[in-house]
Amino acid sequence: MTTHTPGPWFNDPTQPTVWDVNQTIKIATIEDLPWIEHPITGRRYSDFDTEKANARLVAASPDLLDALQWLKQCTEELIFADGEARNHAMQDVRHALERAGHTINQATGQS
Repeated sequence: MTTHTPGPWFNDPTQPTVWDVNQTIKIATIEDLPWIEHPITGRRYSDFDTEKANARLVAASPDLLDALQWLKQCTEELIFADGEARNHAMQDVRHALERAGHTINQATGQS
């Protein structure tokens, strides 16, 4: 199995390029997608705002994966826990949900 470049990944909001946190490995350049065709001239051009949003989403991918994996683990522990362990597992699920929400906000530009 191939592994991805470890996160966190970084995106300069003014550019459609995603880098590793040290800015030594280019993860992706999100440009020229999607194409928009001018209704009169027929020329095709890209939507830079969409490119930046796509780059932000790609940059958040490692954090989104981590948050989802942690939420899955916490939920599985909650299912099988009882007594005091269930209370701790419920707290972990709440924290995992908060982390997931924060990560989603970063990925969508809401933070």
